[in-house]
Amino acid sequence: IFVPCAIVATGSYYAPYLENVAGMNTVISSTFAVIRGTAFPIVAALLFGVLSKKIGRSSSLLLTSCVALVVLSIVLRLVPGSAAVLWPLMIIMVCIAFFTGGCRAVNWAIIDEAGTAKNMVGSVIGVASLIGYLPDAFIHTMYGGWIDTYDFTTAYNKIFNFCIIVAVVGAIFAFFGERIIKKRQMELKANGSVSTEE
Repeated sequence: IFVPCAIVATGSYYAPYLENVAGMNTVISSTFAVIRGTAFPIVAALLFGVLSKKIGRSSSLLLTSCVALVVLSIVLRLVPGSAAVLWPLMIIMVCIAFFTGGCRAVNWAIIDEAGTAKNMVGSVIGVASLIGYLPDAFIHTMYGGWIDTYDFTTAYNKIFNFCIIVAVVGAIFAFFGERIIKKRQMELKANGSVSTEE
């Protein structure tokens, strides 16, 4: 939850980046921001929902998304902001929005997949929400401070570096979550097989 929350908050800074660093027209950057922030997450949510049903667990999709966000964040950090690479920048940002939207669509499903007791679900969601939505409490102040203190290129490098760190931490947690849920599903399948034989 923390990862998509931080990445979504960062997405609101893409338009100023495209304008002030890459030289994009204000009208075009605003239009792109609306499309990127709405259309692609919706498509991703639908696709990830269908895929999670087919695969039988959402943890593998969360792991894939976090790994993809690590790679995309690194590429975004390395690609220099200029008019010559506007299209690559836009494609990277669209892909980030896609995987972030997909991640948000299935992240709550792992609570049930992990075998959380029904009487504990509310508490787990409460604690997860407290931690997961924490970026909304500080990220804009932190980013704003960087933008006010440094030149645009340096400030955005710091922003992209922060996203890389967040995505890496998310990928690590998603990896262990995938192992736990996969192990549980295998145990349930084995127990089901045993009971069937009996």
